[in-house]
Amino acid sequence: MIAPDGITFTSWQEVLDYRQRVRALFHSYLDSIDDAELHRVRPLDVDGEPIEYTPGEVLTNILLHERGHHGDLTTLMYQLGIEIPWIDHRFYVMAKRGYN
Repeated sequence: MIAPDGITFTSWQEVLDYRQRVRALFHSYLDSIDDAELHRVRPLDVDGEPIEYTPGEVLTNILLHERGHHGDLTTLMYQLGIEIPWIDHRFYVMAKRGYN
């Protein structure tokens, strides 16, 4: 398995460790800026062309993009006959409140 930055994984533990490092960086960055900075438009190099985005827009894209890949994986596992747990927030809330 290869990560977007070219790292090759040889075990699930390496994948989990990588995930934790990336999540920690994401949280660290988010904690380092205030709301005004989160909404400040700035140029960002996208494929060699400067395009203006706010950090909030970039972070939102990252989260939505990851969610899309979650859907891809869910579909593939379903096609392989693997039972997929419900992770929809409303089901989480219902389970937390004792509804089945």
